[in-house]
Amino acid sequence: MIRLRLGDGGKRIDGLVVLQSHHHPAFVEPTTGAIADGALHVLANTYVGSYQPDGSLRDADKLKPTVVLAVPLQR
Repeated sequence: MIRLRLGDGGKRIDGLVVLQSHHHPAFVEPTTGAIADGALHVLANTYVGSYQPDGSLRDADKLKPTVVLAVPLQR
């Protein structure tokens, strides 16, 4: 996850900060995030790739419970 600082009225990027590396052990197909209480809260392990066309989950018994990871925005 990165934070981009925009310049020129949003027409260019003036800066980039890495907030969280994709190497975090909780990350397994992270998807959705929301900003609250000074952090970006991310669904870290959605397993979206495990869904089958019929809506069932492949290897559902091997999946871990959902992790919501809070990444501080003040860096």
